[in-house]
Amino acid sequence: RDPEELDEVHGAPGDDDPLDVLDLCPQAAGVGEVVCCRALGAVRLVDEGRADWKILAVRADADCPLADARSVADAERVMPGRIEQVLRWIDEFKQHSSASGTTLHYEILDADQAV
Repeated sequence: RDPEELDEVHGAPGDDDPLDVLDLCPQAAGVGEVVCCRALGAVRLVDEGRADWKILAVRADADCPLADARSVADAERVMPGRIEQVLRWIDEFKQHSSASGTTLHYEILDADQAV
């Protein structure tokens, strides 16, 4: 996101980084591997005062029940707690790797709201 523009949802400037995609499927992808994903929604971190959006997605070709999810609600119904688990992981990762405070906003936007 552009650091010169304020985020219209929460009013924070962008972090000038590419968007991050968090695959909810448990299978790991290889480093640098390109996979086909379906966006389900988004969640925002505030990292060093800047908005750092994370796209919540599922691998379309994954060998797991989440591959058929079409929404955040579908993912929660198919694998209860998985979204919370992934968000806690990113929150802990950012807390340990960021020089200043990072805040994860647990308000998850559906794909329609996130676009």
